[in-house]
Amino acid sequence: EGLADAMARLLRLRGLDAFYTLDGSEGVAMFKERNPEICIIDYELGYSKLDGLQVLEEIRKTGQTVECIVAMHDDDKRPIEKAKALGATRILIKPLDSPEWRDVVMEVAEIVRERKRTSP
Repeated sequence: EGLADAMARLLRLRGLDAFYTLDGSEGVAMFKERNPEICIIDYELGYSKLDGLQVLEEIRKTGQTVECIVAMHDDDKRPIEKAKALGATRILIKPLDSPEWRDVVMEVAEIVRERKRTSP
């Protein structure tokens, strides 16, 4: 929770609307309600009924255009490959340091900005 809160605060300081939840089902519901342009999804959601890849799968089912960053450990390559197959924009390998995830989020934010500039 501390890392999610820190990420959200930093993103808000950079002018981005940021929100988080620690529950996968709640995250999918919030996604559908708020329609974000970027999602950061942790593969390991602790006590959630859905893991991060199931959240990603539910988000993709909506058909909405969204860039998804998935954070996970690299001890098992299967989840990484599945995240890529589900269209993860970027994969972050834990443990994360602040500059690394911040740089990736800003890179993905630039993808969103560019899409907005070039779309009719």
